[in-house]
Amino acid sequence: MGGRKNTSNVPDCIRFATWNIGTMLGRSAEVVETLHRRKIDVCCVQETRWTGSGARVMGKGMSRYKFFCKVVKTVMQGLGYLFQTAGLIGLLM
Repeated sequence: MGGRKNTSNVPDCIRFATWNIGTMLGRSAEVVETLHRRKIDVCCVQETRWTGSGARVMGKGMSRYKFFCKVVKTVMQGLGYLFQTAGLIGLLM
């Protein structure tokens, strides 16, 4: 059928998810593998239990995610976002 061909690096469809993770400590490989297998582009994770705030890259190859985390001192559970680095980070910048 007709229509324009997508020639940009921006995906046609972005898949979102939320996950009450319990803890990210020692589970980053498992989380990235699950998100990649389910083809999730953006995931909000609750109860990360990390201290401090910041960003880091998790995963390898095509299953790389950028993890942004923010911990509020009064809550200490933490909230984070994982963005698939292949094409999506450019949308945020």
